[in-house]
Amino acid sequence: MANAGEFDRPVGFEREGITGRNALNEPVDGFALIGRAYAKRIDVRDTEKVAAGFEGRALMARFRVRSTSLTRSLTPADRLIESGVWDGGGVLQSGVIWTIKGVKDAAGPRRDVIEVTAVTAHEG
Repeated sequence: MANAGEFDRPVGFEREGITGRNALNEPVDGFALIGRAYAKRIDVRDTEKVAAGFEGRALMARFRVRSTSLTRSLTPADRLIESGVWDGGGVLQSGVIWTIKGVKDAAGPRRDVIEVTAVTAHEG
């Protein structure tokens, strides 16, 4: 079982869909918050990035989160927001946007942790 103290980074998950309507009552597409969790961030080494075909300034990391119905439903169509701040309507105000590349059960006998691999162009 994972140590609760390892999960020290607040993250949010967003899914793309219709987020509202414009002045002409046309649907507006965008990302909306679907849930939050605490994660452990593990930066991927440069050698692993090259082997995976990622080059340049993009950062790649693995985020480990508790296995829940939300985290088990994540796909590469969703995105992860690190240290995100959302307004009352669930619209992102600030945070680091990570593009999800893969989601899998982390190794372990209990399968209580999900590992999300993601990339971002953010340097901080």
